[in-house]
Amino acid sequence: MYVDVHIPAADAPHPIIMVTRHRSATTYFGTPDGREGWAQYSCARLYAVYVVDQPGRGRSGYSRGGLWALEGADGDGGQRRYLSQAKYKLWPQAHLHTQWPGSGAPMIR
Repeated sequence: MYVDVHIPAADAPHPIIMVTRHRSATTYFGTPDGREGWAQYSCARLYAVYVVDQPGRGRSGYSRGGLWALEGADGDGGQRRYLSQAKYKLWPQAHLHTQWPGSGAPMIR
């Protein structure tokens, strides 16, 4: 696990722990247009900030097995969640899917 620690000069009342689910925690350090991110914003307001990358994500190393074992992508995730929702029926509204034209299946040439 990778943790960025930012402690302000003054005593902080409570620490803030920022954990992202899928991406790198570097998203908390700035915006695409150059503004400060939540980490800088919180630290400037005298909170101790801990920004965490979970094992196998972002700047943290990958560990095989154990508590933080990760599953690899199976290649159908995009179809199940975004492109062919009606086919997989993961939720009751899947039959209403009209976002993408066509079947959503990959084109094999």
